[in-house]
Amino acid sequence: MKRTIMLLSAVAALGACSGDTAEGDAQDEATDAAAEENAAEPDYSFLPHGGPLFPGADEATVEEHAVFADSYEYRLDAPKLEIAQFYGDYIAQSGSMRVISAGIRTETGQSIRINGNIVNAYRADDESFNADLTTGITTAIPLHPEARTDTLDARDEGSTPYVSYQVDDSISPMDLLAFYEDAFREQGMEIRELGVTGQGEDFRPNLQATIGDAMGGGHSVIVKATGFTPDGQVAEE
Repeated sequence: MKRTIMLLSAVAALGACSGDTAEGDAQDEATDAAAEENAAEPDYSFLPHGGPLFPGADEATVEEHAVFADSYEYRLDAPKLEIAQFYGDYIAQSGSMRVISAGIRTETGQSIRINGNIVNAYRADDESFNADLTTGITTAIPLHPEARTDTLDARDEGSTPYVSYQVDDSISPMDLLAFYEDAFREQGMEIRELGVTGQGEDFRPNLQATIGDAMGGGHSVIVKATGFTPDGQVAEE
């Protein structure tokens, strides 16, 4: 009888130990899951109007823009496309906005304006549009490989001649921006300016980033933002 009681006590102790282990494992898994979730969420810094600051940018360079309303400017040395992609990703991952437009301008005068799936390509003053646009818009401006050639429309009149075409909706404005940045850079052309705009429903919230060259070196980033709280949350109407 005494032996039976000892065995039962040992089994009970083993069961309690197993329960503690299972509970501890569950707590460890929950802790790991929380850590992974926190690691997946970027730790953003924000400008006074709630627009995000590029990671690693020096907050000491932030200034309210003297001309543009609802805008702050700062400086950094990261590549222009990398900065533009940061803002494009931020907009796409926000859940409250989508990228509605993007643009790129070269030092020699070519520019691309992207509105949704529509591309408007503006030639430099000393260029001419190709006779066969399916081979390229000009010698310097290529046609995107996924362009719908049946939508090509040349408007070579007025002070700002351009060619317009469309791509499939699956190709994002940021994909188009990266394509043209790469195409221009491969030709040795200097990129003067890149821009990205995101917008929510009913035009709010709104986030616009314009990246150009700063006086004295480095890059200037002008961020316009409306409809946000200072900590980057969407402001209530």
